[in-house]
Amino acid sequence: MGSVAVDFLSDEQAAGFGGFPDEVSTEDLERFCWLDDADLSVVGRRRGMHNRLGFAVQLITVRVAGRFLTDPLAVPWPLVESLAGQLGIADASVLKLYAQRGQTGYEHAAEISTVYGYADFSDPARYEELRLFLEARAWTSSEGPVRLFERAVLWLRERKVLLPGVSTLTRLVIEVCAGANDRLHSMLVDAAGPALILELEGLLRVGEGSRLTAWERLRTGPSRVSVPE
Repeated sequence: MGSVAVDFLSDEQAAGFGGFPDEVSTEDLERFCWLDDADLSVVGRRRGMHNRLGFAVQLITVRVAGRFLTDPLAVPWPLVESLAGQLGIADASVLKLYAQRGQTGYEHAAEISTVYGYADFSDPARYEELRLFLEARAWTSSEGPVRLFERAVLWLRERKVLLPGVSTLTRLVIEVCAGANDRLHSMLVDAAGPALILELEGLLRVGEGSRLTAWERLRTGPSRVSVPE
């Protein structure tokens, strides 16, 4: 059976995976970037305005993007200003100080994962659960790789599993689709029997006095508009 193309995602889909949109509306800020009392209590344990703001940025990042960013400051500025206002920080630019000690960002990400129950994609149990879910979808539905990829992202986010790199997830989807194709092929071969297999193989042979296989003739549409055609 044919394999699934590796580049089934568009450039825009791949670039937008696990990140923020280029523009964040006021409605989006109010809906996704609000810190409740429990969040404020956790954030408030940090010392220094820049640490409190940086921690809050990472908390909202994992909620919106589904993962922590390599550069925790690579977020839309309206998001930073919104969080600064909620924390009573007048100058949102103090966030620049958050990057001075790189280890702080990793420590905060680990604490957020612990406090809020986020699991890593490398967890074997979670990975196997996702694979089984995708295999079931690939076998019982007509969904293509893009739709399966979207379902995988939704599955991970609903279960608070941090999104992996886009290539890691596309590779899993490709493997699942290929496995479903192989399974279908095996079933068809088993069900067809030797006679039908020989007949199908005959469609791929070039007959005497012809330049085309029977299959190529069958799949080529008529070139003239007439009753015989």
